[in-house]
Amino acid sequence: MKCALTVVGCSLLLTTAGLAAPPAAPATRLPTPTLLADNQELPLLLAKLSELSEFIGRNTEAPTLWRYQLAQGEVLLQIAAHSKAEERDSWVRMAVDSYESAAVLSPDNQPTAHERLVQIASTFPGSSVSTYAVLQEIQADYQRMLSKAGADPAKAQEHLRDRLVLFAQEYPKAAEAPEAILEVGQISESLGKTNDARQYYRYLTEHFAGKALSRKAGRALWRLGLAGEPMHLKLPLLYPPDARDDHAFDLSEVRGKVAVIYFWSSTSAQVGEDFQALKQLTDRHRDHGLEVIYVNMDSDPAEAKAFLSGRLLAGVHVFQRGGLDSPIAERYGIQTLPQALVIDKDGVVMRHGLPTSQLEPEVLGRLVRVP
Repeated sequence: MKCALTVVGCSLLLTTAGLAAPPAAPATRLPTPTLLADNQELPLLLAKLSELSEFIGRNTEAPTLWRYQLAQGEVLLQIAAHSKAEERDSWVRMAVDSYESAAVLSPDNQPTAHERLVQIASTFPGSSVSTYAVLQEIQADYQRMLSKAGADPAKAQEHLRDRLVLFAQEYPKAAEAPEAILEVGQISESLGKTNDARQYYRYLTEHFAGKALSRKAGRALWRLGLAGEPMHLKLPLLYPPDARDDHAFDLSEVRGKVAVIYFWSSTSAQVGEDFQALKQLTDRHRDHGLEVIYVNMDSDPAEAKAFLSGRLLAGVHVFQRGGLDSPIAERYGIQTLPQALVIDKDGVVMRHGLPTSQLEPEVLGRLVRVP
């Protein structure tokens, strides 16, 4: 699959005109850094920090608030310089937050807060502090654009989207990169660029399986509709040819046929009725190029076999370990059972979330016509 992180016409130039981000929450109780030997300045810096934090908390609407946020960032950087190495990044991160807030509120002719963000990003190359500073500058830039008189929200969002994509390209291993890609998908969706949004969401589901963020992306894909999504499915057979056989069924094995993929659990009261409808559908159309794949998602395959005992269902029966927390559920945003998807002859999703009563009209036009 072509990488989803492709950007046209985007630059990561950090200019001094236009920086911002929402003002950070007032500083609360801060950790006390470990004193270095013969460090006499740290207590004075902590006292100054406390004074600034209290002022910011009491004067959130003050027109000169940005000056105090800037000063808070300066003090935090000094504390970082006087702290032990293992604590330094935390203090620098808090300084970044202060500078970001100051950059939002400071006048255009006062670029110091923005300059500090750029300096921090270049001072710690390759570190998590550096990428955090870069990302906060990007968010600040976006907020600043929105605050301008006559601002075009759509253009501001496009600018943010392009910079976030470039961030993910330049820092693919940064802890913030996946969240940046998710935000890119959300922005694309809000701008009406549904195909682009799918591309970014799909990238997350394929590269961050098992993560909460992958589940968010999968749910977004389901919400947008999976039509046009290539379906990949490779799962162990519920009834392997040999008791010791761990043979997996691959959806590519039915390429050239129209397929209904039915995700189910024996705990759903609706399944019994659905099975009857699916059996009738199979009896009528299996010879015309239809295949039904039953994907059981119980916690134990024995539960599925017990439920199926006495039920004659032609089709392919497979089992997905992990149920709704499984990779397949994450990838396709499946949150409730049962669910049915219709796959065309090329393995692409045509419809999803259909009740079994609507499956026949959906597949008829795609089956082999009998003279």
